[in-house]
Amino acid sequence: MGIIGTGREARAQLASLCLVRSFRRIKAYSRSRENREIFAAEMSKRLEIDVIPVDSGAECVRDTDVVTTITSARDPVLEGAWLHEGTHINAVGATTPERRELDEEAVERCGTIVVEHLPQARAECGELLFLAEKGKLNWDDVREMKDIVVGTVPGRKDAAEITLLDSIGVGAEDVALATYVLKKARALSTPIGIEMPFEPPYVATRGR
Repeated sequence: MGIIGTGREARAQLASLCLVRSFRRIKAYSRSRENREIFAAEMSKRLEIDVIPVDSGAECVRDTDVVTTITSARDPVLEGAWLHEGTHINAVGATTPERRELDEEAVERCGTIVVEHLPQARAECGELLFLAEKGKLNWDDVREMKDIVVGTVPGRKDAAEITLLDSIGVGAEDVALATYVLKKARALSTPIGIEMPFEPPYVATRGR
């Protein structure tokens, strides 16, 4: 696996991926040598897997089965020319229309493209909006994660296909999490006699 970006969210992304996939080796890249070396040492110990800091995005992507981009970059950090057949990409960092982590070729090389919620992706997903505005992407070809999960759409067509999950998050996730945390807080506070306030007013959230 290769991960581009070594900040706080990158740590959570990597830990989560290692719960569902067994990786033999992980390569990590960010623009700061110090940051990627600290990240690699920390995550190697935490995950008990070799996490190796590398000197470029190209090296990070080379010979990997899964690539995750989780950066605050506004311009692409992953180039399509670096990808080999069968790679799966998790593009997680670009969550506004003006930001892109993948260049044009990287998206064009992807067969199956998946988002969490299509209406929100059409409003905010920078990589896909960029190609759609140039007439190089048809939104009808973009799938939603729910269709993959329930099996109405296959995760990949064949072993050689390059696949992409372009994630920007969904506001409903924030509401669900807040509801869960509130219930847990109330349950913990009841034995010591602290009364929780009335239900908080609904606050609309969007994105991640």
